[in-house]
Amino acid sequence: MLAQAAGYLSLADTDRGNPGQGERGARTVLELLESRGLAHLATMATCHLGLGAALHAQGRFGEAKAELNMAVELCKSATPSIWHAHALILFADVLHSLGETAGAVGALEQAEAILARLADPGAVPSFARELRERLATPARRTAAYGEELTERELVVLRLAAAGLTQRETATQLYLSTNTVKTHLSRIYRKLGASSRPQAVKRARELGMI
Repeated sequence: MLAQAAGYLSLADTDRGNPGQGERGARTVLELLESRGLAHLATMATCHLGLGAALHAQGRFGEAKAELNMAVELCKSATPSIWHAHALILFADVLHSLGETAGAVGALEQAEAILARLADPGAVPSFARELRERLATPARRTAAYGEELTERELVVLRLAAAGLTQRETATQLYLSTNTVKTHLSRIYRKLGASSRPQAVKRARELGMI
């Protein structure tokens, strides 16, 4: 019950625009329960779900992917579950943010199949519909001078817009710092920008992020 309550609160904090608080609450409970050897109980899923959502909202996509994957695995059962569907939708969303479109579509399809079997799925189908619409509308990539950003450059740009440093971006994407620098240099050139704030501003004006 403690893990479930922490997960609910974490999701609520993130929805209210305070993902930092959501992260702290979920981590505190996860660390407590893990210290008691309870890390792999199914009831921990909601806490991983809340933590993953909070990390995603902060632009920490790699960490969010790991937490939401854990939530998906812990939610698996022979009986369809609204939490399993919810976890798959959030997992699909973070895969979309990382540019892993095929994986995102696959996870969303699994969630939709589960929801179709539930008598009362609540508001979760609306989350699935919103994500389905976003997946059906590819992100704009054409920059200010007609050059197109690659999928990886678009992901790096999203992380820059979320305020992550070059080192943090490298960690999230499992890249070297030099590779991130190269991506950013190309992004700046394609957007006609000379700094991160200017690149993010122009990308938003163009509807790229």
